[in-house]
Amino acid sequence: MAEHEATRTIAAPPQEVFAVASDVERLPDWLPTLTGASSPSPGIAHVEGEADGSPYADDGFWRVADGQLRVEWGQPSRNGQPSTYSGWLQVHDTGGEGSGRSDVTVHLSFLDDSGAPARPESRTEQHADAGLAAALESLERLVTARG
Repeated sequence: MAEHEATRTIAAPPQEVFAVASDVERLPDWLPTLTGASSPSPGIAHVEGEADGSPYADDGFWRVADGQLRVEWGQPSRNGQPSTYSGWLQVHDTGGEGSGRSDVTVHLSFLDDSGAPARPESRTEQHADAGLAAALESLERLVTARG
């Protein structure tokens, strides 16, 4: 199955972690393959980058639930075809309110054209777990450097 998930504990309050993680324009600061990101309209993210030597650019949905400290994103369905990629990020307070520590979980789903979980055939999908770990490490460095 092409479902990937990683969690990291970060020594920063959840609201600080979420403020960075949910800012579309900050995504290239911590996501390894991104070179640019913007929000051309509410609920939409435009991303550009390079993965495995191939450049990419795409628009997708971007939903931020501030009260839940959760972000969801993905490719919208197009021309009657189901989405082939989606993900979410969730920030939790580790150890209770005021602990100053956060657990951050990122989940990615790669689907085939029918909407079923895709087999990890592409190099990008095969390296998703390593990419998630690197992204969370970069997010931690970015957030803790602010303090």
